Amino acid sequence: MNIFIAHISDLAFLKKSRYDTLKIDSLNKRREEEKALSYALLNYATYTFYNMSFTEIIKGEHGKPYLKDSNIFFNLSHSKDLIVLSLSNYENGIDVELIKDRSRLDLLAKKVFDKELFNVYMQKENIEDRVNFFIRMWTIKECVIKQSGKGLVSLSSVLILDKLQEIKAKDSDKGYVMSYFLDKRDFNDDFYMSFFTKDKDVNIYKIKDSNFNLIDLKLESLYKLN
Repeated sequence: MNIFIAHISDLAFLKKSRYDTLKIDSLNKRREEEKALSYALLNYATYTFYNMSFTEIIKGEHGKPYLKDSNIFFNLSHSKDLIVLSLSNYENGIDVELIKDRSRLDLLAKKVFDKELFNVYMQKENIEDRVNFFIRMWTIKECVIKQSGKGLVSLSSVLILDKLQEIKAKDSDKGYVMSYFLDKRDFNDDFYMSFFTKDKDVNIYKIKDSNFNLIDLKLESLYKLN
């Protein structure tokens, strides 16, 4: 499995290149530009790593995008100015979130966490620890739902057994969820990134000056998905 991380500014070389194939809606220019760069990155990575020509993107039954007539699966996520992409030969899911305090965080945590996980959250001694825990759990739930391809599924449907380092989710494949802390010293802001993988053989690349640079990130948590 290959994971790619890039700042939007580091993808400027893809604008109006042969990899930039998505038309932009001028009514939502900024959002559409981010989407266009995401798909340009997808084209650039699949061409570089899998020698694939630009493939038409289709949507599955519940709206998840796929590469047409391909055995390579992808998933995209972005937060603030960061874009992440996962590529593998099986269904995958990835999520990245900027770490920031949110209003009424305790109420939101109570809504999306089961009782046991909420208790773990409430045992955190300060707001910073609670925010970090909440964001990491959020990305874990999101990537599991995105892997399943079932569309608008409630976050509360993904059960995280924190003490056992296990996840229960009805519609997802068996595998692992790996979570990483992305430090602002390297990524301008602090983020959490989580993704589903069927094995632990994962390469993580950071894009800089049109190059794919293999990086070594410290694994924050590893959960088994049953």
